[in-house]
Parts: sequence; structure tokens; C-alpha cells
Amino acid sequence: MSSFLEVFYFDTDELMHIACAVLALTLAFTLLGQVPANLFMLMFFLNLVTVGLGVVLHELAHKFVAIRYGAFARFIAWPAGLALMIIMAAMHFPLLIAAPGAVYIFTPLGKKEYGIVSVAGPLTNIALSLIFAAAMFPVAALTSAMPGISTYLMLLLASGAQINAWLAVFNMLPIPPLDGSKVLPWDGKVYAGVIVFALLLVFIIVPLLAGSAQLLFG
Repeated sequence: MSSFLEVFYFDTDELMHIACAVLALTLAFTLLGQVPANLFMLMFFLNLVTVGLGVVLHELAHKFVAIRYGAFARFIAWPAGLALMIIMAAMHFPLLIAAPGAVYIFTPLGKKEYGIVSVAGPLTNIALSLIFAAAMFPVAALTSAMPGISTYLMLLLASGAQINAWLAVFNMLPIPPLDGSKVLPWDGKVYAGVIVFALLLVFIIVPLLAGSAQLLFG
């Protein structure tokens, strides 16, 4: 275990921060959905896979790209932000402020390096969104053979595609401390390309792929 942590630049304290952030985000999104009690654990699991995976890989992308530039970086959870998320979700606020924490870089980097480190997170969410969306086709093809399992998997994949697309859009907003506030000063063309593609994912690509999968195999 210790060799694994050393190879991937983790310590047990950072892993605890990541676990707390993922569980808090998952709980918040599940509460926000106002699902019936008998479906709560199912939706918790779906959100754990979609939201949890999206947030963890987003933050790890920041961390590993920063390390690639020789920086020391680690994820630190924000307890107040985690508590605020859960409270807002429990009170059914229409907008959830997702502020679980962030990857802190303790080594000075240039504007270009900060921009590349920052855009790595949203690009990871875009990649995940496309993977989830593409996976809907083989799963939809199983509808006739395994209708029950296929329905749950389609729900998970559609949710994963849409949530990760939204995570990319949200994080690309040019508002500190979001990623967009560091990407835009570095390269406006990269910024425009990423946020436009993320918006296309949310409003056109993911709905179109989901509808096509259902139409072809539903």
C-alpha cells in the first residue's frame, strides 16, 4: 500500500480528503434529487459512480499535470463547502454550489503552466461525458435480453454523460477560483474551444446520442 501511495504521490491524509469530498458530493446530489426512500440507495450508488468519478478524476488531472511540471500538488477538502452543499441539497435549493475542495499547487508556475493544469480538469470531464454517452449504445442493445439491468445502466450512463458535461461547463466559468479564470488569461482560443464544446455536449451531443441509442435499440 505504501509503495502505491508513493508512486502516485498520495498520502493517507490526502486520500481521506478525497473520500470525504466524494461522499459529501454524492450525498448532496442524491438529496437534491428528492428521490423516494426506496430508491435512495440506488440513486446514491448512481451518483457515486457519475459524480464521484467525475470529481475525483477532474482533481487528479490537475494534480498529475502539476506534478508533470515539477510542482508539489495535493487535494485538500473544504469542510465548510462540503457542509454547505449538503445543507443546500437537503433544503432543496434549485442551484447547488459544488465546492468540495481543490488541488493546491505549492510550487510557483507560469501563466501557461497554470492554464494547462487548470484546463486538464474540464477536459477530463468532457472525456468522461463522451465515454458515458458512447457506452449507451452497447448497453441499449442489451434491452431485449436484459431489460431490467439495461434500464438501470442506461440511467447511470445518461446521468454520467450529462453531469460530467455540466461539470466541465461550470468549471470553465471565468470566475475565481474556477478553472476558467486561469485558462482564459493563458489562451482565449483554448478557453473558447473547451467551453463551447462542453455546452454542445450539454445541450446537443449528449441528448442526441441518448436519443439515438434509445431509437436504435429501444
